[in-house]
Amino acid sequence: MNSIYMIARKIYIHIFSIIYTFFLKLIGVKIGKNNLFLSKIIIRGNPKNIVIGNRCRIQKGVCFNVIRDGKIILGDDVLIGDYTIISSSSNIKIDNGTECAAFCYIVDHDHDTRFTNSVGQDIYIGENTWLGTKVTILKGVSIHKESVVGANSVVTKSFSSTSLIAGTPAKLIKELR
Repeated sequence: MNSIYMIARKIYIHIFSIIYTFFLKLIGVKIGKNNLFLSKIIIRGNPKNIVIGNRCRIQKGVCFNVIRDGKIILGDDVLIGDYTIISSSSNIKIDNGTECAAFCYIVDHDHDTRFTNSVGQDIYIGENTWLGTKVTILKGVSIHKESVVGANSVVTKSFSSTSLIAGTPAKLIKELR
């Protein structure tokens, strides 16, 4: 009985993903092929400034927040975990093969209110990087390829390739190569 449920769930996810990809294209999201969506993405702002590569997997409760001319770009084979929020008023690029665990917060600007005019600073997350659960990445940060960010870390500055970083604020724990 359990295997029948799993097969039915996989079929449902694939059919939902095909239909949802078509919908995203209709509203202006630039999207590749063979992506999996476990539920609808919450999109705030201009969907035309969102790019999703090929074979991405986007879990449930994910929110893409595009402020003014902000851009969100996901490369190929990117995983975005449950309830992750990506908020851009500048540019956020998550490169190929990167995986974000659940509850990550990636924001390239300060809180914007009616009294302020927050200016964003680009965020770049290199290919094959892993972000643990509840990682926060703040404006102006570049995390280069094949790095690992420990759970609950707050990343406030940039790090080179193959770095293991963790903490609040995040610090280099060691080079992975």
